[in-house]
Amino acid sequence: MPSAENSDEEMWAELDEAQGPRRAEILLELADRSYHRDDMSQFATLVEAAAEAAEASDDHRLAAFARFNQAQGLMETDHPAEAIDHFLQAATFFTLLGDQDDIALCHHRAADALALLDRADEALAHWDDALRLYEAEADEHSIGRVKMAIGGLRMSTGSPSLAVEAFQEARDRFRRTHSPHHVAWADDAAAEGLIQQGRPAEAVPLLRSCLDIARVGSDDSARAYAALRLGLVLRILGDHTEALAHLKSARDDYQGDDNLMGVARCDLEAANALRALDESEEAETLYIGARSVFDAVGADDYLLLADRMRATLYSEQGRTAEAVGLARATLGRAHELGQNRIVNPLVPLIADDLLDLDDATSALEVIEANPVTGGELDEMERAIRDAVTARALLANGRVPEALALTEQALAITEARPNLALQAALYELRSRARRDNDPALADRDLAHAIALFLAAGMSERATALSGHFLPDEQPSSVRREDLFALRGLTRPLLDDPLRTPGSSAE
Repeated sequence: MPSAENSDEEMWAELDEAQGPRRAEILLELADRSYHRDDMSQFATLVEAAAEAAEASDDHRLAAFARFNQAQGLMETDHPAEAIDHFLQAATFFTLLGDQDDIALCHHRAADALALLDRADEALAHWDDALRLYEAEADEHSIGRVKMAIGGLRMSTGSPSLAVEAFQEARDRFRRTHSPHHVAWADDAAAEGLIQQGRPAEAVPLLRSCLDIARVGSDDSARAYAALRLGLVLRILGDHTEALAHLKSARDDYQGDDNLMGVARCDLEAANALRALDESEEAETLYIGARSVFDAVGADDYLLLADRMRATLYSEQGRTAEAVGLARATLGRAHELGQNRIVNPLVPLIADDLLDLDDATSALEVIEANPVTGGELDEMERAIRDAVTARALLANGRVPEALALTEQALAITEARPNLALQAALYELRSRARRDNDPALADRDLAHAIALFLAAGMSERATALSGHFLPDEQPSSVRREDLFALRGLTRPLLDDPLRTPGSSAE
């Protein structure tokens, strides 16, 4: 191989006369130098020429390295479709040489490329090929990496339970290599799989362990990420005080790392926790501050999320007109950006507030102007939308439709743990049944009162009990809304894939 001490000019001069394997060696060295200068255009030209020279001279090792490096370059420049054939060509050359680890690595990377193209079955087949070879070589670390990749594919294709199994298998492999940070990587991924299955409480011990490991190192961003993840899940579970402590710790680390986006994410989650603790003024300040950062960095999706949450705060405070104004503006911008994730929860929020403003016609218009198609809402979101739509239909005198929609929402199993929502639905069904079946209406109302009490909403329960006490007058319906949160992108490990011929970890 050319000496690292040779200058580019010396190698280019020698290239004019070089033939066969020597020519391939020089081209590979020049390509490597272009790569490290981040000159990917020249790298692509040189590595292709190196591969052709190696193949013409029947040097299988140089050809394998050249094709593998060419494929890696294509992956890094977002051309996975072109990379696949080059990875598999490299595997063919390594097969001629009998290099099992490197054959496995080629199949591993080809599968990664196929997964990026959503060619799941082909990706799984090549990962299986890689696993068989890694198993034969007892390469535990590489097996763990493949299992992580398989888990990632399972998550992206909507199979979080299978993903968790893969992540747990990866964890076992990483433990055998005594690699705690990789164990934390697997635990963090498994926690996300559990959260996606609606099992956040089971994710908490995994996230606590991840934070413990991150605290040992000196990487501010890793500690901040782990603390933010734990704080977010604790906030979802209702442990707002501990959540705030972790969010503050994460914010401090992000601030020390000059990570504006990280600070804003912490502030957004802290505002949600403070809102739940009735610290409305501080929550509003944090929502506005986070929004400013999201706006400055061009993070429109988070900007919309912050505005949606602030509109929810105004609604909960009884600042209904302000809530409707902000929510309508956010809805318009979300439509412009195609952000259905933001649009869908805003519609019932606006409609519910318009009903509180006694504008039943506008409430129904908002709902009907923003239809949803199958798959756009999860079951909880569907129940919330059905409840608000039923309320709007009832306010517009469309009683049979309101009753049918209320029945539909009550049949959604996933919504039953939300006691406040269930209470509101029973109250709505009571009102829809009142004229035709007073006895059933009374039974539903009693059930609603019990559920409001169980949900800690004693004022609403007391107001509704006025139906059974002639001197009392019930107040208007209110409901508690729920919104989904986005996941986080985990910082990449400083653990690049080894190159062919290098030893496994």
